[in-house]
Amino acid sequence: MGAEDESIEQAVTSRRERLLALRAAQELSNASESEESNDNNQEQPQLPLPTVAEEQDSGEEKLSMKFRNYVPHDKHLQEGKLAPAVLPKFEDPVSVPEPEPQPKE
Repeated sequence: MGAEDESIEQAVTSRRERLLALRAAQELSNASESEESNDNNQEQPQLPLPTVAEEQDSGEEKLSMKFRNYVPHDKHLQEGKLAPAVLPKFEDPVSVPEPEPQPKE
């Protein structure tokens, strides 16, 4: 299990690094687009990138689990239980009547 935990941790860190790189690239592209569109060439204040700890905190706050086919034992999680999905009744647009059996002679 130790090797599995390490591989999961490596995957998490590599994913965070990729996300930070994507955010930085997006900010650069947004900055270049805003410079082209601004006639005054005024720089807009950029918000600092969230740190890893801030990402984890914000992720926990936004976490809202919804259950449709499962009833959890935890009372707090049972609040997220949804009513079963109601499927619309299917009506066959082309109903083929059964052919009448013809008597064989």
